[in-house]
Amino acid sequence: VNLQCEVPDAEEPLGHLDIGIDLGLTHQMTCSDGVVYSRVNLTRQYEEALAMAQRANKKTYTKTIQAKIANTRMDWTHKATTAIAQRAKLIVIGDVSSMKLIKTRFAKSTYDAAWGIARSQLHYKAKRFAGVCVEGNEMFSSVTCSDCGTRSGPSGLGALGVREWCCSACGVLHHRDVNAAQNILRTGRGTPIKGITVL
Repeated sequence: VNLQCEVPDAEEPLGHLDIGIDLGLTHQMTCSDGVVYSRVNLTRQYEEALAMAQRANKKTYTKTIQAKIANTRMDWTHKATTAIAQRAKLIVIGDVSSMKLIKTRFAKSTYDAAWGIARSQLHYKAKRFAGVCVEGNEMFSSVTCSDCGTRSGPSGLGALGVREWCCSACGVLHHRDVNAAQNILRTGRGTPIKGITVL
């Protein structure tokens, strides 16, 4: 049952946090305060059933599975983005390019992560809850120490499996995605918004 109603936008931010978000493939959204929003890869979960339906030329069943994937993905994204928007007055999302990744072996995972949908929802939900949502520079965010700024983390495609690393300069142990989100937040705090600089 869908019930349509008008809900007034908040006049004061519901949340009080500044949150940076690192968009990923294993964990779809990792926040700078350590909260991780993750779900199973729906494309992989249903790919065997989808392939069987397509081979059997069952068009109606194929459409049903595809709708199930899309609806489950959208439902999860709505819940996750609402939870973030309700507790943040500033949201900074990494500017990772999905268009570049879909040309690599990570194409399926990139499509499944649906970063564009998450970005779109965070922008309008932040506005609805009287918050601010901007994009932050993600360059070198996962290899730069968020404590001392030294670029000492594991880099390259071969190091993507390394989830924790210790800074060689200051000795702080980092979770790769949380550290990246903290660096993204730092870059976004200086982003101008309609003539206003977020501090």
